[in-house]
Amino acid sequence: MVASYGGSSLLAPVTKYIDLPLYQINYVGSQLFGLVCAVCLRLLLHPVRVGPTVRHVFTLAVGFIILYLCIGWQLWHCLLQATGCYILLLVLPSNLVHIAVFVFALGYLLWCNVVRFMTASDEQTFDHSFPITVATQKLTSLAFGIADWRRHQESGLQLKPEQKERAVKKMPTMLEFYSFIFGFQGVMAGPFCFFTDFIDFIEGRHLQKIVTSDDSKNEKRRHNISPVGAVGWKLLSSMVLIIIFIYFVPYFPVSVLVDDNFTNSHNFLYKAIYLYICLFGFRVRYYIGWILADAVNNAAGLGFSGFDERGEAKWDLMTNVKLFKIELATSFKSYMDNWNILTMAWLRHSCYIRAPFQPVLLTFILSALWHGVYPGYTIMFITSAIVTIVGRKIRRNVRPLFQTTTQLQYVYAVLTWLGTQLTMAYVVVPFVLLDLTPTLKFYNHVYWFLHVIIVILAVAMPAGKPSSQTPKSPSPKRNSYEAGTNSVGQGHSEETDSEVKSKDV
Repeated sequence: MVASYGGSSLLAPVTKYIDLPLYQINYVGSQLFGLVCAVCLRLLLHPVRVGPTVRHVFTLAVGFIILYLCIGWQLWHCLLQATGCYILLLVLPSNLVHIAVFVFALGYLLWCNVVRFMTASDEQTFDHSFPITVATQKLTSLAFGIADWRRHQESGLQLKPEQKERAVKKMPTMLEFYSFIFGFQGVMAGPFCFFTDFIDFIEGRHLQKIVTSDDSKNEKRRHNISPVGAVGWKLLSSMVLIIIFIYFVPYFPVSVLVDDNFTNSHNFLYKAIYLYICLFGFRVRYYIGWILADAVNNAAGLGFSGFDERGEAKWDLMTNVKLFKIELATSFKSYMDNWNILTMAWLRHSCYIRAPFQPVLLTFILSALWHGVYPGYTIMFITSAIVTIVGRKIRRNVRPLFQTTTQLQYVYAVLTWLGTQLTMAYVVVPFVLLDLTPTLKFYNHVYWFLHVIIVILAVAMPAGKPSSQTPKSPSPKRNSYEAGTNSVGQGHSEETDSEVKSKDV
């Protein structure tokens, strides 16, 4: 059966016991189903037991089941976008293929977002635009990887180290292609994965790439790496967040932010605290989706990234969010470095390193287009850009004044935490409200106070002296994930990185 919004009604009876909309129950149910399938893939369909074809078929089949559970027969949109791109990959020459796929995939996503915007109703649901958002990242990155290698072979194009690592040296078969785009590990909410990492995982090369056989101790450990601990911790975190989402978040609805009675009945401090708690509740739904998806990837065996300094296995290759670093962030950059991490890897690989001019601006525009067409996104992006400028100036001018004693450093940390968290809550409100009228109403209620402050500081405060600290070069193997994803402008200043990230809230 299919519900009116397009998803399956198979789990409808659960709504009698859990006070959540069916589409949210479908999503959580699909992730738990994916988790079971991931364990089967790792244990029963391990590369030493079966060949890549079996693993591809299993991954693709489970992906389609999850798509149907969440969006029903709307999945034909996903197939149409992917098939159109595959045809372009087959027929176009190397100097055009990446551009054509980029335009077609992003254009299809934009069209879906426009339709969603024009037909939006009060009923919140999942539709095909959600998986297409993730598919657009995969399709465009694959096209760039194929084009990079073809042009390198045909015309001697010099590739950057990151391009060499992500280059796709042969055209994927149809099974490989569709398995990559619709693989169950992240088909609905991500995280994004490069084709080279995905194919290495399917064919069993993902561990060998990170731990070499030259080290006998590491070689022995490599064959005994288990994701059980990482998966267990992430599942526990997700369950706690789900409980918070069910029993805590509803008491702090976003709609109150634009309620006249609320704004007229409480003082500024109360409204600021409510704003912070309300936006924390908004983030919780993203935490749940990304942490669950990370657990599914790890359960399947995808996500191992090497060993830490204690010799413990790390399972953060597919980590898209670092909750504690976000909630304890004391700067705009630190906040954004740990939010939607793998989308930053895609933005860097598909735009930043290829931009012929103004790479920060073009990356900013791409992220805006990728997110959607609601006015709230544009307002948030513009505000974020101004906040980035002011944050840079504050750090350069104010931070040195608090570095003379340990006590002052603690004071500075507390003040910057408060400032960062309140500022981010204020900036993200348009992203939550989406439409122009409620966004303007909220800012009118609070007299646009932060906009006024940051504009005054942007004009009045001197630029200050940039830090002389030189960023560390990332390790060659993790430059697209652990190091590269945390700074789109890899190797550039902290301020430049933050400016690029400001759009991806």
